[in-house]
Amino acid sequence: MFQAKEEGGNAICFFDPAWQAMVSECAKLLRELREAIHQHQFELYYQPQLDADGVVIGAEALVRWNHPVRGVVSPIEFIPLAEQNGLILALGHEVLELGLKQLKAWQQVEPCRQLKLSINLVPEQFYEDGFANGLRAQLKELGIDPNLLMLEFTESTLMDNLELARINMQKLSEIGVHFAIDDFGTGYSSLTYLSQLPLDMLKIDQSFVRNLGVKHKDAAIVRTIID
Repeated sequence: MFQAKEEGGNAICFFDPAWQAMVSECAKLLRELREAIHQHQFELYYQPQLDADGVVIGAEALVRWNHPVRGVVSPIEFIPLAEQNGLILALGHEVLELGLKQLKAWQQVEPCRQLKLSINLVPEQFYEDGFANGLRAQLKELGIDPNLLMLEFTESTLMDNLELARINMQKLSEIGVHFAIDDFGTGYSSLTYLSQLPLDMLKIDQSFVRNLGVKHKDAAIVRTIID
């Protein structure tokens, strides 16, 4: 059934022993993922963010699963699994917790004191009851400057509940938290929500950026977004 769906639906698929092996491996990985969340096997890697002069001004947190046997597992493998099996919220909390601890540590070191940290949120996390108030309290308790935190989501996350998104963002922007739209240009790209929400950054999708020097249309689109 799942194979038929992956092939576009309205299809017939016959049993293949290779699929059974794939399903068994997937079930094993799911069990290990549950255990990984319980045992805090995840860690964050940091992708530097530079200004026009090449100076590092912050970083984006990227989650990696440090499996005791498999080694470092790519998010491409475990993020969809977490989404499909109701584990993405717990994983999102883990990532946010790790990110805030890192931000607090940076504030204690002079060269890193002003570095901003971008953390991706999943929809289930952003729309969870009490998320905004809880994060405000957490930042205060940890003594973290809210101006150094940027929360990122995709356009589809915002469009799930635009009014609640606006309320949550407003509560957090009041204390200085920043917001970014990730993969801009691939979703709704609506100017309406851009005018309604306290957004600070648009991260143009790499499908446009990678061909800037090759495709004139991509360059025109990127220039228009920036303008």
